[in-house]
Amino acid sequence: MSISQAELVSLAEREPGLLSLLIQRHRIKLSNHIVNRCNGVVIRGPFSGMILPPSSGSWGDADRASMAIGLYEKEILDLILKVAPRGCTFVNLGAADGYYGIGMLTSGIAAHAHCFELDPVARQKLLATSAINDVADKISVYGRADSSFYLSIGSFKSENLFVLCDVEGAEFDIFSSRDVFQDLQKSHIVIEIHDWDDSLKMKTQELVSLASHSHRPSFFSTGSRDLSGIECVQSLDDTNRWLICSEGRPKMMQWCHLSPIFSQ
Repeated sequence: MSISQAELVSLAEREPGLLSLLIQRHRIKLSNHIVNRCNGVVIRGPFSGMILPPSSGSWGDADRASMAIGLYEKEILDLILKVAPRGCTFVNLGAADGYYGIGMLTSGIAAHAHCFELDPVARQKLLATSAINDVADKISVYGRADSSFYLSIGSFKSENLFVLCDVEGAEFDIFSSRDVFQDLQKSHIVIEIHDWDDSLKMKTQELVSLASHSHRPSFFSTGSRDLSGIECVQSLDDTNRWLICSEGRPKMMQWCHLSPIFSQ
């Protein structure tokens, strides 16, 4: 059964969820196109040279293009370059398929990466991609992270630890006591904040309060993107070019950087 353009527009207007689904599917197709043009490798930014995980057909594939051109969560990448100690131990809570864990190793920023990920399929993909990037011996993979996550990684020096947390709201359970921050008092901690309602905003305030004796909080949000000079996207029209920058968020993302008060 065919459908006219007018009928399609009318259907999309009546069913906003359908329009979102169509945009998401287009983002995946567009992203795979750009990644293929980049030969499956990150071509810009601190993780340049990293081989990306192969396409799996999941919603996360939509972000692969922005990863390839070094713009995915660029605010995090900029902060890593600014404050992560060279040769640090990197801890990623909510590691997904390993973009950060593997990227930190291939770039030489981290000497070892400890990746916590709840989804067993993502863990397998992470391990496979670490082998492709020849860093499998420098990465340790775990399941769900809890408030004692740092005790699972063996001996470590707090001043040489960089922690990145993106666990879709579970951050309030993981960082639930002052003891966690005290034990990590010389570590940089970056937490993606998921305070979608007033009760979660209160939890964010509680988290910052717990950290206040050992860490100095600062908040930052998604910033601008510059696509000029990126050759592989220049042939795209404006709509598709800027869709590459979209990370499909329900709102502008916010992170909290907890920098150690006592860094020596």
